[in-house]
Amino acid sequence: MQEKPAGKPSNFVLFMILTFGVIMLHSWYFKPQKPEPKPDKPAVAREENAANQHKPDAEKAKDDKPEKAKPEADQADAEKEDLAADAESEEEEPDEPPVAAGDTMPQVAGPPKYFAIGSADPNDPYRMLVTLNDRGAAVQRIELNSPRYPELMDDDAYMGEEGPERRDGYLAYTGGYLGRVTVDRGKRGKGCAVEAVGHGTPAQKAGLKPGDVIVKVNDKEIHGAAELEKILARTKPGRTIRLDVVRDGKPLAAPLEAKLTRPPMEVVHPENDDPLSFLLTFSKIDKRELPEIEVDPNQPKDKRPDYVDEEIEGVNLRKGTWEVVDHQRDRITFRATLPRWGLEALKTYRLVPIPADNQTDPDYP
Repeated sequence: MQEKPAGKPSNFVLFMILTFGVIMLHSWYFKPQKPEPKPDKPAVAREENAANQHKPDAEKAKDDKPEKAKPEADQADAEKEDLAADAESEEEEPDEPPVAAGDTMPQVAGPPKYFAIGSADPNDPYRMLVTLNDRGAAVQRIELNSPRYPELMDDDAYMGEEGPERRDGYLAYTGGYLGRVTVDRGKRGKGCAVEAVGHGTPAQKAGLKPGDVIVKVNDKEIHGAAELEKILARTKPGRTIRLDVVRDGKPLAAPLEAKLTRPPMEVVHPENDDPLSFLLTFSKIDKRELPEIEVDPNQPKDKRPDYVDEEIEGVNLRKGTWEVVDHQRDRITFRATLPRWGLEALKTYRLVPIPADNQTDPDYP
């Protein structure tokens, strides 16, 4: 048997020495820190303690009695109620004051003004002539300019005292087409005031302008729009008429000559007292809103429901005067402001011109 060399420690002894060293190093490195001194109680707390010292023992015991803890379920319900109350208080808005008299916007500013986009001339790059009204920024009339879609004509239509009349339910038009230069045919006076002149119409090509007053047609004096319509009803497409015109209060030096055409087909036009086309309004602004629409099954078919004309108090978008902020041959933009709510409404009508290569294609949309 071979003996171990003398003077060398055994492995067990080395293990014990290393273990002891690790324990000592750990205890020194992770030595616990002394706790920092607690700050003095606030002055309010000290005053409360001083006041408690002067209370009777019964009151001290009552104050020192711990508050009974609420069950966790009750605390959760209470917290939900508090959150709901906070949310409700945040959503609540103050009631709006009533609208003062004369504060309804937009207001009606003078008589209606009429504007046109597109053209009545089929050689222009548009398929239609659109006449618009600044009252409600509405569409007054849409006329197709294609020769494929002319208005029906009846050469034997009965001529009444107020102009041409429809006979036997036959929807037809009589006479040559000058352009829808008047809107209110009930006006009477010295001559006939021109209210609208569409591009491409015989009236525009002859040189008529909105605001002109036609006082004679072929040397015959006229008084109002009805008399102008009666004279035009007796003409034929292709005929040239002479118009004596007063502009800015002064007669023009020479009559204007207009060559009448066949009337175009109207796909939209005013009818009786019905509202104009493409009107709009707001259904809700803040806390104000229109009531729910209730359709009456017994409503007469020839009478429009009252809810059609309803608007929010202070709003007059359907009948008020809109401002024209942009007007080109192919587009027009109206604007109405509601300063009470800091709102601005813009309404734009736009026609897409026909490319030159497709101008002669009658089926191009």
